[in-house]
Amino acid sequence: MNDVERLLAREEIKETKARYCLGLDMKDHAGLAGVFTEDASLDSTEALSVRDSATGEFDRPLSEGKVDGAAAIAKFILDSVADFRTCHQVHSPIIDFNSEDEASVLWAMEDNLYSASGVPFRSLHGLGHYRETYRKVGGRWRIYKLRLTRLNVQLVE
Repeated sequence: MNDVERLLAREEIKETKARYCLGLDMKDHAGLAGVFTEDASLDSTEALSVRDSATGEFDRPLSEGKVDGAAAIAKFILDSVADFRTCHQVHSPIIDFNSEDEASVLWAMEDNLYSASGVPFRSLHGLGHYRETYRKVGGRWRIYKLRLTRLNVQLVE
């Protein structure tokens, strides 16, 4: 890749992630599924489960946060936030190109979830990272692997 190709690829990757956030927040299944490769994988086990500091046990099985395939990932994500208004923001990407058609990307993330019913909580404010691998498929950069981790979660009951 020359410098111009690398800059264009960076911008395309950033736009793909922006479309991910938009699809998630607008509850757009087709739009969200469209940012993933067909054989994509999601691992949100560390983000979905909370470890009890006294027992070391997780509040749900870690396997619940692993999903494969673009359509299944979009369904899993949207089912997880179906009862919430959400706002997801990503910034400060660190993009390393592994080859001309693959990149490793680390995004800082912030998410806010709001529940009208207050069940199981009124709001959640999370801070963490998306660790992703992107692949260029059919001339477009798509998410091939996504791993979400959180550094902090603040719940309002």
